[in-house]
Amino acid sequence: VDRGAALIRQLRPELVLLDIEILDGTAFDLLDILSDMRGTFTVSFITTYDKYVRKGLEYGGVSFIDKPISVSEFVRGMTLAINHVLERQRLK
Repeated sequence: VDRGAALIRQLRPELVLLDIEILDGTAFDLLDILSDMRGTFTVSFITTYDKYVRKGLEYGGVSFIDKPISVSEFVRGMTLAINHVLERQRLK
């Protein structure tokens, strides 16, 4: 969680893919640390569990990719996320 937050702060990506359950916490723990950066990057969640969809939406997730990941599911999720990034850039 801390390492991921540090990398996001350093690299300032426009798109972040987050597995919800990570080694030392959750993607939500990571996003809480980065609350001051909300809106500066797009989040796409990867998960096995449907129970996280509502919370993921509350945290600004624009797509959810189910595990096990299929090519079509990945393309669908990335298309949504990339379109969100492009729209945010257009609005700037």
